[in-house]
Amino acid sequence: MSFTTDNASQNILQLVINWSLENAETFLSDAKLLIENSSFGHSLALMVLALEEVGKAVYCNWARNGLIKVDDDFFKNLKDHKTKQRVFREIERLAILKTEINTCQKTKRRRRYQLKSNYEIFRFITEIEESTRFKSIDAFYGELEKMKQLALYVDVDENGVPSAPSFFASDRCKEYLDFVQKRFTLVKDALLSKVKKI
Repeated sequence: MSFTTDNASQNILQLVINWSLENAETFLSDAKLLIENSSFGHSLALMVLALEEVGKAVYCNWARNGLIKVDDDFFKNLKDHKTKQRVFREIERLAILKTEINTCQKTKRRRRYQLKSNYEIFRFITEIEESTRFKSIDAFYGELEKMKQLALYVDVDENGVPSAPSFFASDRCKEYLDFVQKRFTLVKDALLSKVKKI
């Protein structure tokens, strides 16, 4: 089936958005049960899967709104874990930028950055991208796939150090669950606020 901007294609994309969000919610619910049963590694892996499903929903929403082309690359990226994680990383980065721009416009920083020319905007964004907050977001999402693998499987690294899902600590999982739950709720509300469920 080829996707176009017709209603049938739009409805299919909306259906994928809805199902992805429902699946993410199920992953988070299951992750909570695993935490209650002290299965912290597997719980963490489900939280990463929940983030990926939310990333898929956002990616489909971009396509539904014509921001990205629905072609072979779209379908390939839809199945790629790192693409879905990167989508979520970009949402985090945009949220930081929005906060920083709002802060800049309300404070002394406004004098330094007038944000009237493209050059000023570029300088401002470059400074934010080099900030610790941005670097920590990039580092976190850069390690997400590795963390998911460690949370699922027994492994031995290149230095001969073994690891197992049981090595994950409870507070780290509870912290991460809170992190994912907040982002899930924000995205779900944003994506479903303007559309009727199919």
